[in-house]
Amino acid sequence: MSGSISLKTILFVLMSLAMWLPGQVFAAAGTVLLVLGDVERITEAGKKVSVRKGDAVEGGDIIVSGPGGQVMILMQDETRLSIRPNSRFVISQYRYLGNVTEDKSEYDLIKGGFRAITGKMGKRDKGSFKAKTPAGDIGVNGTDFSASYCTDVCSDKPGLYLMVRSGGIDLKNRAGQTRVIRGQIGFASSGKVAMQMVDRLHPALAASENMRDLNSMDSEEEIIAIAMRSGAGNAIADLLAAGISSEKLIRGAVMAGISPVAVLEPMLDLATDKTALLEATVKLVPDRAGDILMMSVATNRVSPQDAQKAASKAGVDAEVSRNAVALGKMLAPPPEKEEGKPSKEKTPDARPASTPKPPVELIPQGGTGGGEPASPS
Repeated sequence: MSGSISLKTILFVLMSLAMWLPGQVFAAAGTVLLVLGDVERITEAGKKVSVRKGDAVEGGDIIVSGPGGQVMILMQDETRLSIRPNSRFVISQYRYLGNVTEDKSEYDLIKGGFRAITGKMGKRDKGSFKAKTPAGDIGVNGTDFSASYCTDVCSDKPGLYLMVRSGGIDLKNRAGQTRVIRGQIGFASSGKVAMQMVDRLHPALAASENMRDLNSMDSEEEIIAIAMRSGAGNAIADLLAAGISSEKLIRGAVMAGISPVAVLEPMLDLATDKTALLEATVKLVPDRAGDILMMSVATNRVSPQDAQKAASKAGVDAEVSRNAVALGKMLAPPPEKEEGKPSKEKTPDARPASTPKPPVELIPQGGTGGGEPASPS
């Protein structure tokens, strides 16, 4: 029939498009790698969805995290985004075709913070990555940086804090453009003020008090450290449930300035192989081996024998492990009696008060009387 398009023609056109256009056109903008706490995604259509590991994110989505909420997202071009607690982060535009002239990623930080390790777009063309903030626009060129717009908990010095771990970024606002390079921390109180370099992040933002640790933390370790320092909810159980390894969890906690002993206690409660976990922890923090071994035994979480075994495998000095385990045994509470089991203590023979009798002696086996009671002498 004239003027109509056959199904065969439509299929041919669709197949041609699939061949000519890159595969990324039909894929999501990014995928959720890790979620902690309450994180919500508001779609471009206004639908609210709880974020789960493996979920897709699209251009136009708004990511909203609660007080203990964090999420890590891997974008199509391999940019890695980590959204911090109490944040509102918009994926304003995202298009990745593998074409310098067409590719574009634009984000908008309304409040809170994020860390970005830029992927192919940011490394190839700094103009293809932009992050807007209330204090100015951030442009990058192959970098690893974090941005936090902090007001409520930074009431003594509110504004935008930028920290660069590698590469460099530019902040552009009404006061001009300022470059921040590796190892520097920039601060701008508003979009009308030029960014200045400062020595440290605001204490409310730092995942660690040690600048060296801050610079060396990978994305997961920083998420762990933030979760630990905030103390929001059951952080350890949430981190383990999210797939964080015990080793990385201990390392992140140590970087956050939290005692490995305090972290290990609930981890032992959840672990299926307590001896292996104890061994791995002692290897990670050998200077605290004595405290760790003593705690594990003193709280009855690990037997003295298993603690010694873990210490030996971890290469702990024999005298240190013996003393720690011995002290743990001294401090350990006695095991509780199981309900329903009779006591092993003998109960005295109850006799009526009116008929007192002397104790009965039994003739030893092989004696006279065939085992009959002997009369009292």
